[in-house]
Amino acid sequence: MLVARSASAYAAPCDLPDEAARFHRWKLGWTVTYGALSAGQTGLALARWNPLGTYDRAFRDTLIAGAVKSGLGTLAMLVAPGIDDATTCEKAGTIERTLFWGGLAGNLIVNVTGGLILAHETTWSTGLVSVALGVPVGLLNTYTLPRGAWHAMRLVPTANGVALAGTF
Repeated sequence: MLVARSASAYAAPCDLPDEAARFHRWKLGWTVTYGALSAGQTGLALARWNPLGTYDRAFRDTLIAGAVKSGLGTLAMLVAPGIDDATTCEKAGTIERTLFWGGLAGNLIVNVTGGLILAHETTWSTGLVSVALGVPVGLLNTYTLPRGAWHAMRLVPTANGVALAGTF
């Protein structure tokens, strides 16, 4: 699609009150959540303690897989780009779109890979439970991502009016 647009209007900071603050809270909240999950599972593995029953090899391997998956989530949140009040709508929208689709793909890759490794080391049912617990957490992360700038960049003010742009 070819769209004529005003470069100055498109490069202006987003007129979205609190988008940067919502994004910062989302990123911080998920960084802390994934970090706590990773630390908790690591702690249980090191303490060799199962608060729900017997501590065995399958439970230990489940804790290790969960700690690694949560640790990867923490790392992803730490290296993810941020949005501030000066970020242009186009850049903020691109960041949100990239994190949304990347989050969906990363969630599936990490959880399915972790589940397959766990299934190989223990049982298929243990691997499936790991996937069944991990995927919804990743989806919750992805679908709570603020997407205001991504949606706003679809309607771009121009010198000639409004043009549709972005991805659909």
